[in-house]
Amino acid sequence: MNKQDKVIVGLLIAVLMAWMFSQSQKAPTVPVAPPADPQQEQGGSPSGPGATSPTNAAVPAPEQLAPPVLQDPVPAPALVEMKHEEEEVLVSVSNSNVEVTVSSWGACIKEVSLLEYRESVEKDSQPVTLDFAAAPVLSVTGVDAWSTKADFSVISSTDSNVVMESKRHDVTLRRSISVGDSYALSVRDEFIASDGASRIVPAHSVEAGSMTKVKSKSSVRGMTYISLDSAPFGDDIDVTHWSKTKSEALDGEGAAKMRLEERLQPEGRQGGCGMFKPKLTAMLPAAVELDLKEKTQWVAVKNKFFLSVLTPEEGASGLKMSVRRLIGEKETPEDSRSWSQRAEVEEVSAQMLFEDAVIPEAASYVRNYTCYIGPKKYKELKKLGDSYGDIMQFGFWSPLSRILLTTLNAIHAVFRNYGVAIILLTMIVRLIFWPITHKSTESMKRMQAIQPEIKKIQAKYKDNPNKLNQATMALYKEHKVNPMAGCLPMFIQIPVFFALFTVLRSAVELRFAEFLWIRDLSEQEGLLANVLPIPLNILPLVMTVLTLFQQKMTPTAGDPQQQKMMMFMPVMFLFLFYPMPSALVLYWTTSQLIALLQLVLQRRKKQSGAAAAKA
Repeated sequence: MNKQDKVIVGLLIAVLMAWMFSQSQKAPTVPVAPPADPQQEQGGSPSGPGATSPTNAAVPAPEQLAPPVLQDPVPAPALVEMKHEEEEVLVSVSNSNVEVTVSSWGACIKEVSLLEYRESVEKDSQPVTLDFAAAPVLSVTGVDAWSTKADFSVISSTDSNVVMESKRHDVTLRRSISVGDSYALSVRDEFIASDGASRIVPAHSVEAGSMTKVKSKSSVRGMTYISLDSAPFGDDIDVTHWSKTKSEALDGEGAAKMRLEERLQPEGRQGGCGMFKPKLTAMLPAAVELDLKEKTQWVAVKNKFFLSVLTPEEGASGLKMSVRRLIGEKETPEDSRSWSQRAEVEEVSAQMLFEDAVIPEAASYVRNYTCYIGPKKYKELKKLGDSYGDIMQFGFWSPLSRILLTTLNAIHAVFRNYGVAIILLTMIVRLIFWPITHKSTESMKRMQAIQPEIKKIQAKYKDNPNKLNQATMALYKEHKVNPMAGCLPMFIQIPVFFALFTVLRSAVELRFAEFLWIRDLSEQEGLLANVLPIPLNILPLVMTVLTLFQQKMTPTAGDPQQQKMMMFMPVMFLFLFYPMPSALVLYWTTSQLIALLQLVLQRRKKQSGAAAAKA
């Protein structure tokens, strides 16, 4: 391996480590602006999911409508505080995919069971249940008579549809919730003036739900996260991933880190490692909110595998996003956790804001929604519309990621095992790149053959670097040797690796997918987790051994120092891959095995040719 190869290897390592670092910086937090109320910053008043926000509190809720005025709609005075007079009635609507529990207290969704996804890795476990009790989906805030404080009457109920209504004196809200054949619910809100006069529907918000983190064994940041996405209303939709937003007005990890660094005091120095004890008092609020004043087409609250997406047919006038962090009253300024751990988000929720609307005289005002509550599955999200596919956050690698995911699912449809599907996908990728890999190996053999001539040139021009470089390149050209050939196979696999990483980090298809001794391909193996200090992951160890064998069999320039440097790469990849999901490690291990088999076949072919020539 020559100097050019060393440069290429160094660049590859730098690119891979920089990309892994960038992934760790993007995913785990949702940046939002801190609340204006200082009591909220001190944890004095609730502002997390389900709490009444200052914005909503400022909206007057009507107590009694004035007599109708035929010329103009009637405004709505404030309501007195309401209390439940009836017991809560829970109605279930379902299909083969979901079972939705609707509460008569607010005509909102309190719970959704995803019948095709089990709660734990145990095969007899109950279906996944998304609990929205803290922030019920479709709950209204800003008008008490339509909120979770109100008693709705059940007008009709079937297996797939429920209709509830609440009379707000002269205005009735009638809500219909229907399930189709998938995870998308159809919701219809009809506001009716009972006396036929023109009335005002006061400004209010409708809850999109809340999400908490999925419990995970993975220690790779970016593999487990919760987040908020939204899309502006219009034809040209540019989806905003709030976990990645870097606006100066928002309070993300960068701002949190900056404020923490400002509070590091030299007198707090600990030992000789150069670390300072952080003062975390009043650095980050436990719960924060952000109001977005722009017309919005849809909003999604999501975690690694599941999400809730609310889409009003005519859009909403804005958004209210809420975040609750892990910081609590029990933590102290002496807490030893890092700033990134302190800033970690525990729960996110969102509400869609609606301005005043007018009920026409002798008519009603109708608002329709689509509410998707289910798996974060690309195929299902694309059914909602093109922009919803961006929820997967494939990013720069989107075209390649979509191809890999489609191919993976197509193979699984035949073999019914995602471990086998990943192996076959790897074989397909290697087959596509086989000509380049073969050409690279042959070039490396020629490079090895001309090493004596290279050493002569190095001795001849040791005092003239320019002449040395010119003579070396002329020798490469004469023997048709590509100095970059040694790293080319690895280089062309990097985009595939990045794209596959992007796909596998949140592919719900791999959740609890089994393969051999692996019980969950979406997680690291974690064998003997309760016995060993560090859980045992077999695949990364196998991958490291295969990489070492591959290096020993690969033609090299024969420089011992360069070979020692290359021996460091398997160790680095072991540390990078050890905490990663088994699916990604299975891909890379299979790729290394195929490369090793290719080298074995080429060596046998060479030996057979040499024996035939000798005979």
